[in-house]
Amino acid sequence: MMDMRCVHCDREIPDDSMYCPYCGQDVEENQSLDELQDQILRQLSKEITGELPSAPWDREERREYMRGRGRKQSKRYLGIIALVVVVMIFLMAAIWMVFTTMDANERRLMEEREQAAREQEERELEEKADQGNGETGEDALADGGGELKMSFVSEPDDFGDYYKLSVKDASASSVISQEGTDNGAGKAVDGNEKTSWQEGVAGDGIGESLHFELEKSYNVKYMSFQLGNWNSWEYFDGNNRPKELEITVGDVTQTITFPDGKTEYWVEFSGECPASEIDVVIRSVYKGSQWDDTCIAEIGVYGRGN
Repeated sequence: MMDMRCVHCDREIPDDSMYCPYCGQDVEENQSLDELQDQILRQLSKEITGELPSAPWDREERREYMRGRGRKQSKRYLGIIALVVVVMIFLMAAIWMVFTTMDANERRLMEEREQAAREQEERELEEKADQGNGETGEDALADGGGELKMSFVSEPDDFGDYYKLSVKDASASSVISQEGTDNGAGKAVDGNEKTSWQEGVAGDGIGESLHFELEKSYNVKYMSFQLGNWNSWEYFDGNNRPKELEITVGDVTQTITFPDGKTEYWVEFSGECPASEIDVVIRSVYKGSQWDDTCIAEIGVYGRGN
């Protein structure tokens, strides 16, 4: 009777064979290998089902078990991979939706600000044309003392003999403290609109001020203002922007009401204003959506020597 096979050549050999007549391998080694494999499979069966099989497995049972186990593992791995792919797709979609929404909101806010600024500028130019004396209406400018007056104008196309004046020293009544960031008075005159002076008192900063000293006494003709935090639209909208500023240039003091827009505003003196020092005081603000800090990105002073 031949019902035993050699594990090396897989040919049937007699049960009483001491060695394989085909490949010459020792039969006892074959039996040892069969027994070892049978023990391993029985132990795996116990771990899976909780009990040992009632009888040792023959070769075909062992092969069938190993094939079935491989298929189950392959299905399990494929399921895990599919789940990971689905999660990654949902995560990427969520991130894309968040950034798309942020970009849309920022564009909408920018368009609204620009539209408001254009409308305000048009109203001011109409008031100036109606009055015919170089001044805007009472809601835009509050007249100060002295003969010289300040009024809103568009950015001059030709400055003629006037040029941007250097600020020798800049100081502030207060400065917000932020680790790793300089928000001092000098940031309002450094020529970089991404930086800004930010007052540092509790509340909206009403009454806080900037003080500038020029190299010498100049005849000042124009001033430019970029109000708020211009580092980004989020910071512009989130922080306070000055609404009313009390401006003192030499002996001339006047309170000006600015529109709320991310626009560079220009102010012209009705004549040359001699000055070596300039003060700017916050009198009211447009509230930010997130913070109470009032910011000024840039102030420019234009004139010529005496």
